[in-house]
Amino acid sequence: MKRPFKPGIALVVEGLQLGAIEIPDFIKTHFDVRIGNYTNCGDLLHYVFDSEIIITELGASYEPKPYQIHLQILNLTELEQDLIWRFIYDSWYGINETENNTKSDEYRELKKGISVLIANGHVTKAQKIIELLTDVIVNDVEWMSYLAMTRYLENDIESAISALRQGYLLNPNSEDILYNLGFMYKVNGEIRTSIYYFERLLQITTNEVFMAEAKEILEECYYYI
Repeated sequence: MKRPFKPGIALVVEGLQLGAIEIPDFIKTHFDVRIGNYTNCGDLLHYVFDSEIIITELGASYEPKPYQIHLQILNLTELEQDLIWRFIYDSWYGINETENNTKSDEYRELKKGISVLIANGHVTKAQKIIELLTDVIVNDVEWMSYLAMTRYLENDIESAISALRQGYLLNPNSEDILYNLGFMYKVNGEIRTSIYYFERLLQITTNEVFMAEAKEILEECYYYI
């Protein structure tokens, strides 16, 4: 049976004890919140590093994963403010709006050709053409997606993910980028990260194919967390 995915919030703040703060109901409904004592967070180490959102004190040494939100607070009183919980909710469930780029794409026909090459297995040819356009692809989501696909077909998953991450920074609402990130992370065994991108995809897409495939993959992923 499918169980709903709740993003994890790890609270690792010195002096914070269970029951010391009131977690708003809308946060408890949508997130899995756990508290770890700052001095002995070893017991929750796996959870901390596996959570989607980390809350620590300012200056704490922690390097978040690409999909994690790392929020630093000055003191415990900040956690009593509804504003900070609203920020957490919006940071996770809010979708960044990007301006519509109406500029004509002078590489449209070439992109179609690249797509045909990839579809017909001519990966090396496609990659050589893409690499000739280095100055162009770094600012183009579609090019990054094509580059990632050629790398994936050459079994270089890490490099494919890196290209897709660049595309995600350019446009966090790109359906292709979100789908491909979800797929690549699943192939790479990073299930929670895969879930994150498929969940975001379902929030913005109206594409029935994307929706059906994302739901099917999520159904499988939920059993692994």
